[in-house]
Amino acid sequence: MPLLLRAGGLSGLLIRTNQISARFRGGMARPIRSSLVIIRGWIKDNIAKRGALQPGGWLPLRASTIKRKMRIPGIGPARAVRPLVRTGALRDGWAMEVGPRRGVLKSLVDYGGYHEHGTRKMSRRPILPDHARAVAAVKPVWDRWLARVLHGGGEE
Repeated sequence: MPLLLRAGGLSGLLIRTNQISARFRGGMARPIRSSLVIIRGWIKDNIAKRGALQPGGWLPLRASTIKRKMRIPGIGPARAVRPLVRTGALRDGWAMEVGPRRGVLKSLVDYGGYHEHGTRKMSRRPILPDHARAVAAVKPVWDRWLARVLHGGGEE
């Protein structure tokens, strides 16, 4: 169950436009790329802060999960209580696809969706920002880009 960011859904964030004016010349690749870098940073920060960027944060790990993690070589007590961090693959494994009018940020691990949405046996620990947080994070990028376009600068 891989994660893919798409606008309007927690399964991912997709930044896309249906029409582009010829005035925008090179499209919107630069602000799209910048937006995806910001969101990827938000995801890493959210994991590092144990879900503190999410409303209500994440539930702590169960005692049985901590006990199981303690049996893994190289994981001491401090790391055993940290949700979602064993190898760092989920935190660090994000790929960006950027085009002139579209950008996609997707997880390279297949289990990210289980953490995002939870399962019958596992609490939900959302990794991705909700739509409002994603928009707030990238709004300055788009405001700057739009100001350049409207003042005749186009995309640099």
